[in-house]
Amino acid sequence: MYLRIIGILVRKAVQHLDSHQGSHPYACDPAVGLNPRVREEQPSMKARRTTALQPGKKYRQIAVGERFQETTTITDQMVREFARATGDANPVHLDDAYAATTLFKRRIAHGMLVAGLISRALGMSFPGAGTIYLRQQLEFIRPVFIGDVITVQLEVVEKIDEKKAIRVTTTCSNHSGKSVLAGEAIVIPPR
Repeated sequence: MYLRIIGILVRKAVQHLDSHQGSHPYACDPAVGLNPRVREEQPSMKARRTTALQPGKKYRQIAVGERFQETTTITDQMVREFARATGDANPVHLDDAYAATTLFKRRIAHGMLVAGLISRALGMSFPGAGTIYLRQQLEFIRPVFIGDVITVQLEVVEKIDEKKAIRVTTTCSNHSGKSVLAGEAIVIPPR
């Protein structure tokens, strides 16, 4: 019974999207996430980076002052996939012509996409798999543009024994060495 209802709802949603597609320049196209009038051709999804899951570093193995960094290039594909995943289709992120009329004169990456690089570093690299996020404070300092090379830097500044958690400064800088995002996280490393 429930599957039948879900099937009906999905068909109605697809019909609704089909009937409204193209009515707005940023309308959703279920196949590509954006109206074809404003999207660019994307590289193959096969080009995605995959990361082998490694066990995370345990609380007892982490020292105050320990640092970690990793670098990522912000691509058009990343920005468009983030827009699709979150529904944030703000034209400042997706439309070159619109972005040219803004303060930054070109498209910028979503701030939370850049913040997501911190999440990836904490959850996949340092401390690594099994890490639990408790808190993240962020300050967006500068815009990040498509093609910027972003370095995530983490530094353990405190171990919180009663929670078996660590306080980590979280900084992202661009290829010019300028900070684009700064903050602090509290996470529980794997036990």
